[in-house]
Amino acid sequence: MNKLRIVGVFIGVVLLFVMWGISLQEQDHRLTLAQSVTVVAAEDERVLGTLADDTTIWLDEACDDDWCYITWGETAAKFQASDNIGSLEQVSEREAVQDVGAQPLRVAKEAPVFQDKNEKSKQLATLKANERYIARSMDGKWAKVIMPNGEGYVPLTYTLTEAKAVLHKAIEAVKETPLYQFDSAQRRHVIGTLRAKEPVELVGTTRYYYIVSFGQGEAYVTREDAEEIGEVEVRDITLVKEVVGSFMLTTSTPVYVDVNVESDVLAILEPSMRYTTIGYWKDWAIVRIGGRIGFVEQQRNEQQKGIAVLHYEHVLPKEVASGFKSSHTIVTEEQFKQQMEYLASQGYTTITKENLADYIKGSFVVPQKAVLITFDGGLLSARKFAYPILKEHGFKAVQHVIASRVTRESGEQTFDETKEQYITVADINKTSDVFDHEAQTFNLHQLIGKKSILVQADVGVVKDDLRQLVKALGTVTSFAYPFGQYSEEVINALDEYGFTMAFTQQPEHVVIGYNAMTLPRYSVTKNTTLEQFRKMLGE
Repeated sequence: MNKLRIVGVFIGVVLLFVMWGISLQEQDHRLTLAQSVTVVAAEDERVLGTLADDTTIWLDEACDDDWCYITWGETAAKFQASDNIGSLEQVSEREAVQDVGAQPLRVAKEAPVFQDKNEKSKQLATLKANERYIARSMDGKWAKVIMPNGEGYVPLTYTLTEAKAVLHKAIEAVKETPLYQFDSAQRRHVIGTLRAKEPVELVGTTRYYYIVSFGQGEAYVTREDAEEIGEVEVRDITLVKEVVGSFMLTTSTPVYVDVNVESDVLAILEPSMRYTTIGYWKDWAIVRIGGRIGFVEQQRNEQQKGIAVLHYEHVLPKEVASGFKSSHTIVTEEQFKQQMEYLASQGYTTITKENLADYIKGSFVVPQKAVLITFDGGLLSARKFAYPILKEHGFKAVQHVIASRVTRESGEQTFDETKEQYITVADINKTSDVFDHEAQTFNLHQLIGKKSILVQADVGVVKDDLRQLVKALGTVTSFAYPFGQYSEEVINALDEYGFTMAFTQQPEHVVIGYNAMTLPRYSVTKNTTLEQFRKMLGE
C-alpha cells in the first residue's frame, strides 16, 4: 500500500512537471533591451536594421547561447545574445496586433521608426536602406509598421511605396526603336531607345508617330515600329514628393524596371544628354517613361552645372572698340569670332528660349553641350558684326530690343563707327533667320545713380511702358532687365503683360526648376579671356 502511495505521488509530481513545462512552452518571452542591437536576417544574416535600447520586444522563442530570435516585419530575424542584453520576462499571452492590411514599402535611406507620429517621440528602431518592409497603414505622411518592440511609424519621406498602375491605352515596340524629341524648329533628335515588348502608355497620336510621356514632357515613337495593345497593369511606386532634377550620362545607359541590374530593361538612354529625374533611391536615379517607373544607376551619371546663358551687347572691330563709349559692354569682333569658333569646334548647340523654358520645366532633353546666346539693346553693331558670324556656324540667338529706339531710323542703315546706332524694323526682318527679337523695355533703360529707372518707377509707369512695348513689337515673351536689376513689382507687371521668362545678369548656370522670371546670364566683355569663357560654359 505504501508502495502504491509512493508511486502515485511520483506520477503526480511528474505530471505536474510536464504540465509546468507545457505551460512554459506556451508562454511568450518578452525582453527589455539594456542596449541597442543590430538585427540580421535569420537565413543569410544580412543586416535589416537596429532596435533601440530601453524598449521591450517580443521574442519568437527563448534566446540560446548565441542568438535571440524575432520577427522583423515578415522576415525571420535574430540578434546576438549576451549576458547583459536585458531583462527577460514570460507572459502567458502576447498582445494582439490588429492587421489592417499590408502594403509593400521600401526604405530609400536609413530610416528611423518612431513610437508616435512625431519625429521628436522615442525612436524604437532603425530600418536599413534598400530593404523591403510591410506597412500596415499609411496616412500621407507616415507608414505604420509592426516592429518586435511594438507599433511604430516611419516618415514617408524616407520611403518608396510600391503600387500598381494601369496603362489604359498602351503600345509596345515590336523591336528596339528610337525615342524622338522635336525642338522648337521641328528638328528631330534621338533621346533614347525603347526596348521591344515593354508596354508604355499612349498619350497621343500623329500621322507618323505614337506619343508617349517622357519625364515631364513627351517622346515620339514611329507608328510602324510599335503596336497598340490596349489596357495593361504595370508595377509602379508612389513618391511622397516628386522632385524634378537633372542628371547626365557618360555612356549609353539602361533604364531598369527595378533597382537591380538583373531586372528587365525598359529603355536605353543616350550619353551626353540632360535627363529629368523625379527622385533618387539609394544609388539610383528614378525616371518616368511612358507612364512607367525606371531606375538608372547613378554611378553612370555625370554631375552637370546646368546651361550657360551668354549675354552680349556691342560687337565691334578691335580698332573701333578702343575708342567707343560704353566700352564695358563691348566684345571685339575678333573675340566674338574666336568664341563662336570654339563653340562650333567643341560641338556646342545653340538652343532657343523655348528650349530653355522647357528644360527648366523638365519637359525637354537638352544635349550636354548646349548654350543660349542673348544680346541686349538692339544695337546695330550686333547686326553688322555678330550676325554673319552666327549665321556662318548655324547658331541662333535672342536679341532683346529697346522698342522706342527701333523707329528712330527707317530702312537698312549704314553702320557708323562714331556713334551708337539701333536696329530698325527692316534690320529685324533681315536678321530674323538668326535672331529671335524680344524685349528690353519701351523706354525705361536708364540709370539714376546706380539703380535702374525700371525698379524706381511707379508700377503704373512700368505698366504703361510695357503696354507701349507690346504695341510696338507685337507678341513678345522674353524680357531682359536693364542692367540686370528687377523687383517683385516689375515681375508681376511682366506676368500681367504675358511675359513668361526674364533675364538678369547674375553669373550662374540655369538648372531645372529655376525661376523663369529671374534667369541668370554670364556677361561677356572685351576683358573675358578664352579660359574665362570656357569656365562660363561649365568646362
